[in-house]
Amino acid sequence: MSASPLRFVLPFRKAFPRWLLALACLAAAGVVPATPLAGQVQADTLRPIPADAWGSPGAWTLLDRGREARGRIAEGLASYEGLMAERFYMGLSADLLRRERGVIHQTRTGWIRWTAEGERSVRWDGARRDLPLFGLSSARRQGQAEALGRRLARPILPPPLAFDPGSDRLFFGDEWVLNPLADTAEYHYRFAEGDTLSLRLPGDDAELRLLELRVEPRRSDSRLVAASLWFDQASGQLVRAGYRPARPFDLQVDSPDGGSDVPGFLLPIRAEIRYITVDHALFDFRWWIPRRFAFEGSGQVANLARFPVQFEWLVSELEVNEEPSSVFALPDSLPEGWVVNRATIERPDGDRELTVIVPPVDTFTANAPRPVRRVRAPSAFRPDELSSLEEELRRLLPSRAGLPLQARFGLQDGLTRFNRVEALSTGASVDLPLGGEVRGRGKVRIGVGDLEPGAELALYREGQASRLEVEAYRRLASSAEWERPFTFSRSLGTLLWGGERTPFYRTTGLGLARTTGSTTLRSEARLFAEEHRSARRTTSFHLGRALYGDTLPLNPPADRGRWAGGELFVGWQNGVDPWRVQLLAESRLEGAGGTTSYARGWASGAVRVPVGPTWSFALEGGLGQSAGDVPVQRRFYPGGPRVFRGARTGESSAEAFWFGRLEGARGPAGARITGFVDVLGAADRRDDLFRGSPEWAAGGGLSLLDGLLRIDLVRTLGDDGRVRLFAYLDGLL
Repeated sequence: MSASPLRFVLPFRKAFPRWLLALACLAAAGVVPATPLAGQVQADTLRPIPADAWGSPGAWTLLDRGREARGRIAEGLASYEGLMAERFYMGLSADLLRRERGVIHQTRTGWIRWTAEGERSVRWDGARRDLPLFGLSSARRQGQAEALGRRLARPILPPPLAFDPGSDRLFFGDEWVLNPLADTAEYHYRFAEGDTLSLRLPGDDAELRLLELRVEPRRSDSRLVAASLWFDQASGQLVRAGYRPARPFDLQVDSPDGGSDVPGFLLPIRAEIRYITVDHALFDFRWWIPRRFAFEGSGQVANLARFPVQFEWLVSELEVNEEPSSVFALPDSLPEGWVVNRATIERPDGDRELTVIVPPVDTFTANAPRPVRRVRAPSAFRPDELSSLEEELRRLLPSRAGLPLQARFGLQDGLTRFNRVEALSTGASVDLPLGGEVRGRGKVRIGVGDLEPGAELALYREGQASRLEVEAYRRLASSAEWERPFTFSRSLGTLLWGGERTPFYRTTGLGLARTTGSTTLRSEARLFAEEHRSARRTTSFHLGRALYGDTLPLNPPADRGRWAGGELFVGWQNGVDPWRVQLLAESRLEGAGGTTSYARGWASGAVRVPVGPTWSFALEGGLGQSAGDVPVQRRFYPGGPRVFRGARTGESSAEAFWFGRLEGARGPAGARITGFVDVLGAADRRDDLFRGSPEWAAGGGLSLLDGLLRIDLVRTLGDDGRVRLFAYLDGLL
């Protein structure tokens, strides 16, 4: 008996961390015959099969017939060929970034040929690679096109050719999860009958009947998968499969060394796969051949970055058991610019003879697929197909009670920070299972400056794209909603050169929050009941003080009192391609009663417009208003890179404000020269918002990585003519 592992690909291993490659690697995906895992088999065969392995006799029969069908699926299938279209995308986002940026978007098409004897051939027809974060594209730069051509010529099996009819598992490199079709799978999974699909076939009026087998992992283990498997009732062949790991991969939990060689401020490192699905097509009412594939997941580095990943391919114009078509015929003397590579690809189930044919660079770039308008939108599957599959797989996931307790301290999970109230502050946190999908989180911290302990206790449950949390807390809070003063980067900046002006106050209370997120829309709704009080400055030190003598300023006092209310935040983004128009919008509403009653809210919108190959422009505007008796700590503090670069956040407060900015940039997205004009109207009394003269500021600077890093030199246009230098993350351009 043998256990069959599902394997996940890790290409580019030398260039990226291993955990991220398990997501971005799908170019070498395939299905191969099973290989034994001796240690797992030996452990399983020493104990009886659990009594609850099969939900019904029909589930056992379906699983048994699926196993029996392995190896005879491809009988009589000598060859097939078709046109393959493939798309890969990886982006970059984070909690502190208001828009996602594209890192790589690659599309390619080619003719592929598979034979039962082990011969594989691919003739690339067109390809395009865009690196939006760097402003590079093979369609715009000859050097990028040549680099893409060299990559196409590498002797690596394209994904559809790596799939072999007759196999039962996905092969993605050397990382494995236990296959639900393995002979010992009953020890690790529960099986139940699912839906039934009947189709009337043309011709002899025969009926095609497909049966679903639902697979539930017994424990929360990243090496197990929830699965929806569809079999042909007549032959027992697997015709569609959807998989999702039982839980996300966590480096500290799932790696042998617990991530001990990774710097603490980069932890936790996690990777989550939302779905993997493979769909087969029936040919000559006899063979099921893989036709389309889709994958979506994401990687996470602490709270610093997330990397969403999508990969899909589709094979069309399939011909079965035919002679090779003319696209694979080559003359004895190759025309100039053509490349032919032949190689032997070693696989555990036998070697493959691969032939790769690449036309001249100008040919395959001219035939490159046109760029899609919505980079993140799937094309091989309909969105409703994928959402239905994802929801079904989510229901099959086990309780997270098996996820072990996780303790973090020091630089991990943003627990260490520096500001003028706490000075250097650090703490520890514990995350533990409480049953079902509910988990608990506890956190304590203390600063060497104020010596006031802080604590948080929370219960939370995470769904498919949402999180519900109830918490009790005693912590330091920030009045500036456009700033993230507790992040590692802001704390480091405060320690090195000061400049911190964010108002702080202390809060103790209860909260109930629900957050949702997708590529285009994210939201957070929160109810709270809390007490506020002032926080005093305990240190004015920073390392740059020795150079220019500027100390950290005093922290403004807060109005003491108790309030209960709610708030709602909504953020929206349309488009990640810097060569197309992008739209952004954000809004926040808040209202509370108690010591005083107040309401406040603001909204902003921005548009980014590319003009030609090198110019880009952006326009943004926003408005904020309040009502009632707003406490000092909940007034607006407009200023800083997100609102008005003529002032730092926290230098002044307002009951109402409006702002606008116009930016222009020249150069590729990787490195641009920028210029801008900012305007701000702010009123200490909301009735005076449009009565006074607004403040103006103008400047220029450098934008790197599509605005991910901005360095701006700005001068106010009023009487004082102040000049300031800002270095910050997440600019418009």
